[in-house]
Amino acid sequence: MVGVKKFAILIVLLLFGLPAHSDSFLSIHGYPQNRSEIEDYQIQIQTKAILRPFINDILYPVFGFPAMVTENERELSIILRHESEPQISSIKITRVVGGFKKVFTEVHPVSIKKKGIDLYRIKCEVPVTLPSARYDLTISFKDKPEPFISWHSVFFPEPSLNTVFYVWADPQIEDFQSKRAGSLNYNPGDYPYKSDSLLDFSRQEGIIKATISQMNSGDTHFVTALGDIVFGINYQREYEDILSLVTHFEIPFFPVPGNHDGYAKFTDQNDLSSPLEYDGLEYWTRFFGPLYYAFSFNGHAFLMLNTYDGTPQRRASGKPLGIGDNAAPPVSNWGGFQTKDSLDWIEKMIDQYDVFGLFAHMMPLGQGATGKYHPMKQFPRDSIIGVLDSQEWNIETTAWDSDPTDLIFNETQKSNTGLTLASYMTRQIPAPYYFSGHTHRDRIYWFEKGEELVDESGVFATGDMKFIMTTTAATGGEAYWGFRKVEITPDGDVSYNYKCDRGVNCLPGDIANPGFQSIPAGNMWVTYKWTSIIGNEKSIFIGGDNLTETVNAEIINYLPTKEPVTLRFLMPASRKGYKLNDEDFKISQTGLSKDLKTMIIVVKGEVEAGSKGDEFLYKLFDKNELTVSISPDSVDPPFPDIEHVSHILSNQNLTATVNNSEDYLSLVWERGGINIAQGKYLDKFFEDYNNTETIVLTYIAKNGAFGQTVLNISVEQYVEEPDEEFVEEEPDEFEEPDEFVDEPLDEEPDVDEPSPIRKKKGCSVLVI
Repeated sequence: MVGVKKFAILIVLLLFGLPAHSDSFLSIHGYPQNRSEIEDYQIQIQTKAILRPFINDILYPVFGFPAMVTENERELSIILRHESEPQISSIKITRVVGGFKKVFTEVHPVSIKKKGIDLYRIKCEVPVTLPSARYDLTISFKDKPEPFISWHSVFFPEPSLNTVFYVWADPQIEDFQSKRAGSLNYNPGDYPYKSDSLLDFSRQEGIIKATISQMNSGDTHFVTALGDIVFGINYQREYEDILSLVTHFEIPFFPVPGNHDGYAKFTDQNDLSSPLEYDGLEYWTRFFGPLYYAFSFNGHAFLMLNTYDGTPQRRASGKPLGIGDNAAPPVSNWGGFQTKDSLDWIEKMIDQYDVFGLFAHMMPLGQGATGKYHPMKQFPRDSIIGVLDSQEWNIETTAWDSDPTDLIFNETQKSNTGLTLASYMTRQIPAPYYFSGHTHRDRIYWFEKGEELVDESGVFATGDMKFIMTTTAATGGEAYWGFRKVEITPDGDVSYNYKCDRGVNCLPGDIANPGFQSIPAGNMWVTYKWTSIIGNEKSIFIGGDNLTETVNAEIINYLPTKEPVTLRFLMPASRKGYKLNDEDFKISQTGLSKDLKTMIIVVKGEVEAGSKGDEFLYKLFDKNELTVSISPDSVDPPFPDIEHVSHILSNQNLTATVNNSEDYLSLVWERGGINIAQGKYLDKFFEDYNNTETIVLTYIAKNGAFGQTVLNISVEQYVEEPDEEFVEEEPDEFEEPDEFVDEPLDEEPDVDEPSPIRKKKGCSVLVI
């Protein structure tokens, strides 16, 4: 009857869907949905060398496409470049603290498969989740002297029923407009690093730092950055400069490129067949990561698009016009475009996954969602854009085809890649949200069921569809520097406006609808202060230095709303733990380095509103100040009540239970110096049992106090007794053929395409 049983399992899988996806990784540059092999997205064509790249041989996870590991999703994919199958000695989650690399846990490789030319995909099990903060991935090899390191690439978002994230667009570092954009400071102007200098870009850098401090302190899971990260005058300098700021994020950072990020300059700017001198998108792949990708979180898929797609010829630019920092790159096409390969990938992702949103720089419905599309122009033969040429999306017309080798040509105002992208969105009900930047303003374009997205295009909304633009983060714009907060509830309710009703296009100066869609930046931040052996120190990103036992977190809130606050501290590990001076704040997460010297502590609470609603609208600011201190405690931690067996057979699992697990924030089980499990229960089997197994339990109490206890379990070799008599059974007349019976259905299918997140096909059938 074995064949019948396996056939029943197969039917259940087909009808009810494959097992739930357990890795935040969904796709990178079209793999695995649109191509069977991983593309090496860092192949360099430009002649100018890219110096000091932030990303090298690890292609995923990386800073601009990090991995998110949670209690419910403990798998981790790794994609790396290696000349042969990598011989791995260890994979560790680390963080540099005080100039020293600290190991926090080690992950276990499950499979290694070749997936491209010198590219390998490694699937790992992560036995331990860590506090919500940024970590590095360090891979050591048996045949290489130096490890591969992917900086700031692994995160452990704290689980919650709601999904909360920020939308941050157009910081445009080193845009000369930022020097004159002081009117966009919709705040009292006393945030850290505030500057009004016209000689440099310190005004821009100050508001970016304050915004990062606020985003880090919010109770949120990640931030999406919608392009125009840099300006496009000197890519080497600008990518390094913006990286020095955004690497202070303690939450996952998911960016997509915009037009300013991807200008391409040829050696002879008048000859687009001459060698390519530089391409901004090549810098992107070396400093941030892939150009387009997808990830999952809390049962939703998030598609991150490159809408400044196409050949370097389409994105061609020339020498900057102007003097020094007050220059701008001339370019013919700065609107959106999608290649057929990208469109095919988007179509497959929407068909396979429950997609919450598409995140891009440009909006695909034309200028101002009016259906006005701009024809491609050849640089510099055709006219170069001016400030009045507000391109949102470009189309290939008979005037000039930027890529004669593709199948996209003769596009019109009613048929083009933007409308194709929008039509794919209508295939899902409810349709995904579409988030974009580019225009430096807040706007919401809402289409009701049956409404045509662009007149005479034949693309109709199959339900409510929302296209949401977000204001600029740090350069010239419409009303204020800011960022948008988005929250998704388990029942699908979505909020995306700060201080006006959902779907309403409000502005602070609008008489009819005064308010804010985004949160005005520079109105909330945290300053951590402590006294070390070298004197008084402070930071607006994370508190402590791993040595000082008392740290103060000064919270400033000018916003007219009570705000959740997340504080992060780097503290010396303590056997007694820590206490807080404010009973409304609680330690929510703790993590201990493997050397038992460094502890990351996450504290949560709320800060009351500062300004009053109406007064804030008219720039009458008031603040609420709150100081939360963390200092040594003197209470002994509780001792774990462990129930376990002292003797097992070699075919049995190691098991143990902590009966008073509610007294602890962290319980980590260790064997041979390697973390093997986390939580109340230990239930693990090992092929290589020793005669005596030594298991170490590291526990952290609710006040951060840690301790360890050791379990010694003897292991007796199990000897299977032979069967007394073997009688061959007659085959069941309904048993499946041998070729089907022998199919190992209980193993993971050898495919790379992950299972859909929530989409199911077929009907519910009970198979007995």
